[in-house]
Amino acid sequence: MQIYKRLSYTYRLAVTIGVRLLTGLTLLLVATVPTTDLVGTIHLSLAYLVLIILGLSQYNASTHDGSLPLRTLQIALVFAIVGLTTALLLGGLGSRRSELVAVFVCTLLFVLVRDNRSVFSLQRIPYLGAFATLFGIFLAHSSQYAASADLGLFPVFAGIILGLNLFVIPRYVAQDTVYWAISLVAAGVALLALPTVFIGDYSIGVFEVRTGANTLPIVDRPVSRSIYANPNTLGLLMFPGIIASVVAAHRTYTLSRHPKFAFVSLLCFFLTTIGLLLSSSRAAMLATAIGFCLYAAIKQTGSGGIPLFITGTAIAVSLFLVAIFFDVLPIDPANRFTLWRTGLRTLLSEGSLIGSGLVETSELIAPYLPAGASTYSVHNSYLSIALRAGFLGGLAYLILVIGPLLHSIVRPTVAIRALGMLAIATGFAVHQLFEAYTLYQFGPGSILGALAVGYVIESLTAPRPTSDATESDSTDGDDASPGL
Repeated sequence: MQIYKRLSYTYRLAVTIGVRLLTGLTLLLVATVPTTDLVGTIHLSLAYLVLIILGLSQYNASTHDGSLPLRTLQIALVFAIVGLTTALLLGGLGSRRSELVAVFVCTLLFVLVRDNRSVFSLQRIPYLGAFATLFGIFLAHSSQYAASADLGLFPVFAGIILGLNLFVIPRYVAQDTVYWAISLVAAGVALLALPTVFIGDYSIGVFEVRTGANTLPIVDRPVSRSIYANPNTLGLLMFPGIIASVVAAHRTYTLSRHPKFAFVSLLCFFLTTIGLLLSSSRAAMLATAIGFCLYAAIKQTGSGGIPLFITGTAIAVSLFLVAIFFDVLPIDPANRFTLWRTGLRTLLSEGSLIGSGLVETSELIAPYLPAGASTYSVHNSYLSIALRAGFLGGLAYLILVIGPLLHSIVRPTVAIRALGMLAIATGFAVHQLFEAYTLYQFGPGSILGALAVGYVIESLTAPRPTSDATESDSTDGDDASPGL
């Protein structure tokens, strides 16, 4: 019996360490996918699936003593998804419609299958329905492309990863693990940006660390892009990195048995803050301020402050945009209002139930741009999705992004379980007003935004476990003992 207990403890420890390391590696891949051809979406997808198997094993060992119901079905579905995506990479199964239906069904089954510890939550249905709608629309648009073509594969991999971020990872990977992974990855990217202040552009390994065309205020030095093509992408990673560092520092210092580790997250906070300033990304700064204030305010006021703060944020952002529009605030909107008006005109003129498909929004809005205006993307995630996935897809996207925030107003006492993630999700909801990335993509903002939304959905729709909280119980992430 003693030997069995030791082996069981060793197994659980090994799996827990594996989950934490692989979570960090997966988010590192997320940060580097846009920067190098050595890492592709296939590597990211495989990392996700392996992480889920490890997370499922950890959850199984810690909550069901190795007898998790439906575990065999869950693992079988993982291998089915791997087999289907591999077949698509090799050219498909011969019937485009059948292979897309198979991908859709297997993915939807996988996000639906859960252990039988709790009754299925009806409150999860709107989010599952919204995801299924969005995934189905993009798969339908991809049917006109060959299975192995980029536009044929993109909706498949992006949809699978979105589903995993929203409904699977939050179930099997603890929030604290994700906070630390985001903090460390963002701090590493910020550290690469620091030398550009003194030496300008440089190379390190396969990465090209570059500066931007604009200059920083006060110091009169070029902004930093770090390893990305755009400084805004750097800011987009720094924003959740800052919030995650704050949450990790606070939870480690106040709840951990090893509070001394809080200095690591404080160092991450320092580096990511500098990285944000070097990016000079104003939208990311706004999102950071919103997320930081929400977390700090709710920690002081308790869950009762959630409705007030989220409602106040919506009003404040609206007034902020109005003030910029009427030049009350001396902030250059960088042509955003023109692009948004044009995007709305395009949507009202050419919009359809399922949209125009996998096309650049700059192409769609070009005929409606005023004379002399440059052709850019629509620079708004909600309009971008509505143009590509139609009115139906746009509504589904609003349910996924804005729905959890409204849901948190109604159920603040359970929303506080994922307070740090709620802060990040709220910041992303605001940030998506100003940029055209969406959660249905692979970049840092897409992945981290979807993860934050997923943890909020999980906190709102999953009942508290009756057993003691463990590191794998992500629904109790704000109560479980944090650590590295």
